[in-house]
This record gives sequence, structure tokens and C-alpha cells, in this order.
Amino acid sequence: MSSTPFFESGDFTYTAHVRHLEVPKKSIHFSITTRWAGAKDPLGENSAFNITLSEAELRRLIAALQSGLTNNA
Repeated sequence: MSSTPFFESGDFTYTAHVRHLEVPKKSIHFSITTRWAGAKDPLGENSAFNITLSEAELRRLIAALQSGLTNNA
């Protein structure tokens, strides 16, 4: 699994996770979690978004995000 914190503000963090799955074949699970240092369990992560996609679908999602950045610059 690949995990990358992409937003950190003081004691609050959003992290993106990408994991290849065996079933369904050639699928990829993408999730975003949050962590708040002031929470009862400061090391615990809360799920903000989860989706399972094919590689082609994930690439389309990435392209859509990049297009939004380019078109709104």
C-alpha cells in the first residue's frame, strides 16, 4: 500500500492511500483518511472516502483532477 499525507494543518492530516487488490482482479482501492492529534485516539484514522476502481478508471479520475487544476488556473 502507498500512503501519502497531502494536507497537514497543525494537528489535522488528510492522507491518500492506494492499494492493489487481488479480487476483483486488477482492481485498485483508493481511500482518503483523516487523523486529528487532539482526538481520543490521536493515532487512529477515520475514513473520509473509499472507492475501488480499475487502473483505467483511476487514471480517468487523476486526469479529471489534473484537468480541473489546469482549467481553473
